[in-house]
Amino acid sequence: MLSSRQIIAVLATVRHKNISLAAAEIGMSRSGLSRALTQAEAALGVKLFDRSRVRISLTPHGELIFPLLNQIDGLYERLRCVDDLRQDSRRG
Repeated sequence: MLSSRQIIAVLATVRHKNISLAAAEIGMSRSGLSRALTQAEAALGVKLFDRSRVRISLTPHGELIFPLLNQIDGLYERLRCVDDLRQDSRRG
């Protein structure tokens, strides 16, 4: 099972196709992001990315899994909104 941190790391890396930019976006070090990607691949049992010195791209497995991770991230966001509404109703 992937952690939310790993899902966020994968999605940022796909968006930027660059470890440094993805790490900066989500406030991780490059090594931390790289570790999160490796952990995500280990948890799923497939290689998600082809890495070269110049760029990073999705493997065929990554292409299949990316839309699912995007959906999961969307659900996390919806849950956060529901939680925010719940907390607001308690305050007001």
